Amino acid sequence: MKIILFILFSLGVFAPQSGRAWIMYPNPAKDHVTIEMTDGVMPKYVKFYDINGKVVLRVATEGRLIIRINFHLMSGRYIVNLEDN
Repeated sequence: MKIILFILFSLGVFAPQSGRAWIMYPNPAKDHVTIEMTDGVMPKYVKFYDINGKVVLRVATEGRLIIRINFHLMSGRYIVNLEDN
């Protein structure tokens, strides 16, 4: 089972609308991803959306620059969004 993750506003490392730089790996993923904030700015939450726009996972980052997220999502495609609020 593989889970393909799409990153909201970017193709993998930079979100120009927010000025945020980050890396997420592995992609595709199976049961976890790691997100590294390369600009030093820490998001408050990481949200995973299914292809219909429904939030299927919300993780508080606890002020970390490297975030490892373990999940049990069904195989499919998801959108990942980092939020400051």
